[in-house]
Amino acid sequence: MTNKTQAARNRIGREEPRLTPLYHQIYIILRQKIIDGELDTDHPLPGENRLAQEFGVARITIRKALHNLEQDGLIIKRRGIGSFPVPQAVEFGDRYNIGGPDAAATDPEDSARPSTLSIESVKAPAHIREKLTRDTDEQNMLRLIRLRSSRGKPFTIMTAWFTAAHVTDLDHQTLKNMPPPAVLESNGILLERAEQWISARNADETTAPLLNIPVGTALIYMGTVFHDQQDQPVLVMESLYRPDLYEYRNTMKRNRSGQWQESQTLASDTN
Repeated sequence: MTNKTQAARNRIGREEPRLTPLYHQIYIILRQKIIDGELDTDHPLPGENRLAQEFGVARITIRKALHNLEQDGLIIKRRGIGSFPVPQAVEFGDRYNIGGPDAAATDPEDSARPSTLSIESVKAPAHIREKLTRDTDEQNMLRLIRLRSSRGKPFTIMTAWFTAAHVTDLDHQTLKNMPPPAVLESNGILLERAEQWISARNADETTAPLLNIPVGTALIYMGTVFHDQQDQPVLVMESLYRPDLYEYRNTMKRNRSGQWQESQTLASDTN
């Protein structure tokens, strides 16, 4: 394990917004156009100077975006002619639902699997202490970090936060092998309900090296707070998803009054 990776793991959970680099913003825009088939594969992309004018950036910024597209196999450069989009350029064949990547994987022999990166007692950030204890002076909490990968490529980071009192009697092997909600229920804490919300965050110097993506890459963020039978919050889970591999899917049905209702509730990535 490199010092850089270990340092990244130690900083997970902090709320530090990062600005997406211009070259990566342009990369994402062009990448999506290529994948969606909006760009003619028989014609080269506009030249660096023209792209720089269209995006209002320096030529070196365009050059870096094009370099990353080429590295990802999304364009091919032909000397003296230009850069051509590669037909049906897709990095992965599967797109997983936020609620259940294992169920959505098409290859049962190579489904998305979680690996535990760390289990340690640390001081939780203020937004976690507020959701779990309502007490900003609460001391250390137990933090569990897991990484999901498929075909050797990481794409999801999950961080679970427990108050120390709820997991005092559990060893690390139990915490390592069980989904966080199951950890609590195995310890006699029955879960009654959960609240979830979806937002977006940029990958920072903490998450970027773990997911093998550039700093500033946009990520899907989902938070979940689990409550026990006394309606007390007992577990907070935060998941960061690569949007090129995940999407939100839901089914809506109309009831007798004509209103639309969800027939499939969004589920947490509990592993």
